[in-house]
Amino acid sequence: LDAYARTHVRRACRAAQKQKVRKVEGGTAMLGASQLCDGHMEPLAARLAAGDLDAAVQIDLSHNHLTDAGMEKLATALKAHPLPKLETLNLQGNPVTEDGRQALARVVTAGCKLL
Repeated sequence: LDAYARTHVRRACRAAQKQKVRKVEGGTAMLGASQLCDGHMEPLAARLAAGDLDAAVQIDLSHNHLTDAGMEKLATALKAHPLPKLETLNLQGNPVTEDGRQALARVVTAGCKLL
């Protein structure tokens, strides 16, 4: 990334830090296009540990700035606190490689689709 793009991503991450992941009651955590970056996976992991995402059937993390490092953090959190009701985890539009997808595939339930 050039200097302009790095600045834009940093600003987006700071703006997204102001958003809070709230308890999921309707079954869907819609965080797509929220300008999230890898650093936001730690607060998401905290919400997982608190049980706030236990009802999640779908988690939409599409079109953010999440990389393999963020997927490793999410995989670690899901391993510690699995979501048995999770059916869909949408990662489309993120610069995640096969390594990041494999890290998640090892910890999600068999019925969960990774998009």
